[in-house]
Amino acid sequence: MKKYNYTFLLLLGFLLSSCELTKVVKPKLKEDAPKIVIDAKLKRLLHADGEISSEITVLLSRSQVLNSYEDTKISAAQIQLLIGEATVLDILETEKGVYQLDLDQTPEDNQTLALRVSTNGKTYTANSYFPAVLSDFSISVVTRKPNFSTEVYNVLNASFIYPAPNSYFWLQATFEPLDAEKIKYQRAEKLSEFIFYPSGPDDSFVAAVGSPINPIFFARTLNKTEAQKEETGVLDISMDNGDKALVTVWSVAKGVYTYYQEQQQVQGSFNSTIPYNPSNNFKNREVLGNFSVLNGLEKEFIYAP
Repeated sequence: MKKYNYTFLLLLGFLLSSCELTKVVKPKLKEDAPKIVIDAKLKRLLHADGEISSEITVLLSRSQVLNSYEDTKISAAQIQLLIGEATVLDILETEKGVYQLDLDQTPEDNQTLALRVSTNGKTYTANSYFPAVLSDFSISVVTRKPNFSTEVYNVLNASFIYPAPNSYFWLQATFEPLDAEKIKYQRAEKLSEFIFYPSGPDDSFVAAVGSPINPIFFARTLNKTEAQKEETGVLDISMDNGDKALVTVWSVAKGVYTYYQEQQQVQGSFNSTIPYNPSNNFKNREVLGNFSVLNGLEKEFIYAP
């Protein structure tokens, strides 16, 4: 009498039936309706050479789903800048979805501002104010030993006196090393770093009026030498004789500070926070983006020890 392996036969039957019944299930993900995205920046800058530039740029588009590459830029919108209670300026479209205006009239310190965007039968309004520019700041080089490093670096230090309550700053340093080898493997020809002050969105971080503020900048690049070409991570660059830096202290409205601080939190560590849209200054909360106002003072620094 032949003996059969019933376990094998049962397993074979199960596999054959599974092949017939298997179906590819494609989950249907919920897609929210597109939202208006308004990225507006009004920037006035007193350059290191004494020239003043003042302009506003508005990027207008609609949000889109992940991995979508359709053109969502919005044309033919009506956009106006309101300065105080009497001045209304039209911001014209220079290319699809891009609206720009060079400002001949600079707002006064703490003067109220409003941005009004009308498109597809709806109007969106954001309110802000023009922050007072910092009167002065100094630049120097100090020695620092970063964490987890055995080297000591000459790093840039920008110092100023905290001028008034509820003042917010965005500091920018752009480095131009004399030795091009320092940035040989950097994608850009210059190195930039940004620092916000205060260091957090909580107003308790604000310093007392008259206290010194001393932000430290580290110029960072991917690689320093050919031998380190394959290494990952960032390495600090020490400033040497002849290296140049442009430092700008941007005075920003509180809404700008809050928006970008929240944006940095969302873009931080992948497990640091639940994703959300940063708070903005548009009255219609369905709008994404922000109306950012910055008033800056720029200085040039050449290291000569």
